[in-house]
Amino acid sequence: MAEKNRDKAIKPFRWNKGQSGNPKGRPMGARTKLAEEFLDALYDDWQTHGADVLAECRETKPVDYIRIVTGLLPKEVSVSFDPLEDLSDEDLERRIRLLTTEVLGTSASLGGESASQAREPLAQLPSIQKAKELS
Repeated sequence: MAEKNRDKAIKPFRWNKGQSGNPKGRPMGARTKLAEEFLDALYDDWQTHGADVLAECRETKPVDYIRIVTGLLPKEVSVSFDPLEDLSDEDLERRIRLLTTEVLGTSASLGGESASQAREPLAQLPSIQKAKELS
């Protein structure tokens, strides 16, 4: 019984479905206006005093200078260097063959097994193209 009375008392204050508590909503650009104005002021100040203030900071407060610089750097830097990335499969196979013959020739000249004996297991390996076809 008390619950019914409470529901009747609250009903006029409840919003209907689809009705907002702020029907006019937030004015367009209100959220970003302060940030835009701040960045504009910062840019103007930088144009006027930036390089001089930065040089003074570097000379008088090097720790703060480093903190500023590191704060501007991205949190993660991805550096990759793969000299073989741009090579085609044929170029890779050609380089593998060249290195293999150089190594086998060197081992044979140093008194190791003959080049033909060392080459036998390599001949059994599939080429890159064949490996692609098999997968």
